[in-house]
Amino acid sequence: PPRPPAAGETVGDRGLAGRELTKEEAVSYASMVRRRLSMEPLQYVLGKWDFLDFTLAVRRPCLCPRPETEELVEHAAADARKILRDRG
Repeated sequence: PPRPPAAGETVGDRGLAGRELTKEEAVSYASMVRRRLSMEPLQYVLGKWDFLDFTLAVRRPCLCPRPETEELVEHAAADARKILRDRG
């Protein structure tokens, strides 16, 4: 079956612009739409999500990476660098 799009990937990036979907692509797309309509997190539907410099595999029951968590990690890393720099 076709793979879900990567985070940030557009339909045009996959070469789908200007052509009809194959039956397999249409089934996959319809499945993803149904999952989203049932309020399933987009991260689970896509199966992966970018977090900092990594692309993480995401599935139940793991927690979905969130932008707020990414920001918190960036602040914690900056604080850790400052502490290590101050210790010499």
